[in-house]
Amino acid sequence: MNRLIKISILLVFAVAICLTSGKVFNIEIGTKSAEKITELGDSTACFAEIVENFSYYEYTADNDCYLLYDKSEKLVGKALFSMPYCADIKGYAGNVPLVILLSPDNKVQKVHLLDNNETPSFLDRVVAKGFLESWNGLSTDEAKAKVVDAVTGATYSSSAISKSVRIRLETYVGSATTSAETENMGNLVGFIASMVFLLFAGFCFWEPQRTRKFRIVLLLASIGILGFWLGQFISIAKLSAWLVSGVNWQMEIFLFIVLVAGIMAPLFLGKQFYCMYVCPFGACQELVGKINPKHKLKISPKVVKWLRYLRYVLLVVLGALLCTSLDISIENFEPFSAFKFQFASLAVLILAGVMLVLSIFINRPWCTFLCPTGAFFSLFMKKAAQNSQEKDSNTNKE
Repeated sequence: MNRLIKISILLVFAVAICLTSGKVFNIEIGTKSAEKITELGDSTACFAEIVENFSYYEYTADNDCYLLYDKSEKLVGKALFSMPYCADIKGYAGNVPLVILLSPDNKVQKVHLLDNNETPSFLDRVVAKGFLESWNGLSTDEAKAKVVDAVTGATYSSSAISKSVRIRLETYVGSATTSAETENMGNLVGFIASMVFLLFAGFCFWEPQRTRKFRIVLLLASIGILGFWLGQFISIAKLSAWLVSGVNWQMEIFLFIVLVAGIMAPLFLGKQFYCMYVCPFGACQELVGKINPKHKLKISPKVVKWLRYLRYVLLVVLGALLCTSLDISIENFEPFSAFKFQFASLAVLILAGVMLVLSIFINRPWCTFLCPTGAFFSLFMKKAAQNSQEKDSNTNKE
């Protein structure tokens, strides 16, 4: 199929996804606008939900805190609303307002989510993983200093919750802690490490023959840095989230650079960059495949040719699901979140495990036959160049 036609079809899907969601790059479009979340600091209806035997409250304006009393007029807690202090903190679909319940001696008892526009399945995953209990039992100083890993598959939502808890506790105590500096320093170190890796990957891409002996180093770096440490990878779920909600430049500038490079390389040079030199799961498959390098399954070229179309079929299916605006976790259809196994779904872990076992007998089976993200990047490549690249990948010449 002509490359221009393939890209045009891709753009049609992108437009349909934006129209269905009612947003493009976090800008409201059309008539389907999300319900605006306004000031929630004066909403006290949630107190009866989060405090047993709740009777009444007193408001202290100096620290914007609600003192909660039970029916015996005993002080049982303090409530802090995240809004309006955290109005600039966005999740996947906007603000994630919450209330923090403190004990009378200023220890976190509960983090309670208020009405929001996040995808229910995302928040269900956050709750199921026990993310909201991460701060329970900690003093305000300990809680605001605690750095909590985001939940894979609900990164936007969980990151927004974590930052909102920290910001609100800092405003309550009246002084910032070193947690923000620690978080920023960690982000900076991670960004530097990822950019160094990207430069190394770019050099290997440009000089594949000279750098062949460093291939294993590249694979291990991709798995270790991008996979297990940073959890940085491009997926259809990530691309759709960017399309609808925009890029979080503070957290995702590296991935955006990789996306641009991943599109430009096949478009102008006729070679895959992201799939062959960056993707951590592709690196995992290739590394596992070295266990049995000389005894791969023999698959006829005709069968291989037809099997390769499966990844395009999956790409179309995922695009169609995104256009329907159904509450489906697209992350579960790709194995990338398995690197953060403590947060990954069982379906993702099983998919990743099966693909790695198959990698012993087939060269990079997920990349070759099923990966919709790889199919996305292949849309920008000329057919002749694509056939040559696929032949090279099958013979492990990279």
